[in-house]
Amino acid sequence: MKPRAEPCSSRTPRLERLTLDRETSHFQQALSGRYAELVYYGLWFSPLRESLDGFFNVAQQRVTGSVGLRLWKGTLNVTKRLSPFSLYRADLASFSMGRYNPKDAEGFINLFALPVTVRPMAKAESQHS
Repeated sequence: MKPRAEPCSSRTPRLERLTLDRETSHFQQALSGRYAELVYYGLWFSPLRESLDGFFNVAQQRVTGSVGLRLWKGTLNVTKRLSPFSLYRADLASFSMGRYNPKDAEGFINLFALPVTVRPMAKAESQHS
């Protein structure tokens, strides 16, 4: 890719970070490689490629907005990201918001830590039997 094309190609991923949830973004990244492989192997008219198009079309429906970029001394910097479908909410992203209760995080942390908490317990139990 020529350096002058980078500002154009770097806008969409920056909007995706603002408008897609993490799981959709990760899934889209995983499918992108498979999609490229299908095209490379000449399977453009395959049902799988058409099905993947359906996923990408739906995933991209809300990826719209504007990205401000500044090119300075060979470095590309994002100056702003705006989208009517932004998932970022300043009122929810701050610990000073009125609705935040630190106790809510405790249950979330315990739930996500469960696999790493249970594994050593199960291992210890199997060694004693």
